[in-house]
Amino acid sequence: MDIQAVKIIRSVRKTLVIQIENNGDVIVRAPKQLSEKRIQMLLNEKDAWLRKNIRKITARENKRIRRDFVEGDEFHYLGKKYILKFNPTAKRHFICDDAFSLSLDAKPKAQQIIEKWYKSRARFVFNDRADFYKELMNAPFATVKLSSAKNRWGSCGAKNTLNFNWRLVMTPIEVIDSVIIHELAHVHHKNHSKDFWAMVRKHCPSYKACDVWLRENHHLLEW
Repeated sequence: MDIQAVKIIRSVRKTLVIQIENNGDVIVRAPKQLSEKRIQMLLNEKDAWLRKNIRKITARENKRIRRDFVEGDEFHYLGKKYILKFNPTAKRHFICDDAFSLSLDAKPKAQQIIEKWYKSRARFVFNDRADFYKELMNAPFATVKLSSAKNRWGSCGAKNTLNFNWRLVMTPIEVIDSVIIHELAHVHHKNHSKDFWAMVRKHCPSYKACDVWLRENHHLLEW
């Protein structure tokens, strides 16, 4: 059976892009004038590649750790694992050695409290690292904003606004840095040219390994 696009998004773009969502759905971004018949022909040409990657994504999603925000659930911050514990004497939230400790009365709002804490830390960490690399790369940016984008860790807007998925703060600092460097390179190069990649490579020689880490550990960062 041919693979079908769940959604076709048309715009003034010149090229066709095939995107596989985390649930295995295929999204096609196509030029306005490209017919559905031609789109299906292109999907058929990519059939083997699509099936291979849908299997990979499905397998990755099946590995996703279920979190109910109960005692013993595992969370990550800056690449380190923390266990959720509820403590009658704990403050609303803090990190103590290997644990996220919450007071018992915070239990009904555990997810809300933890996500709020993550976003607070993300703002601090992302701004701190972006300011550091801004000087090294001579790449002034407008501001740093948090995102909840499903399939994008970072982006750089036309006016050099940096957007980062708040869940990125769960990853090791070198992975965070690689994403920040990637987006700051876009301050100079609004493309993925050789000059762009040369700048990324100069400031983050291990960027490919960081990309692999994100692909292989994506399931640790969601719930």
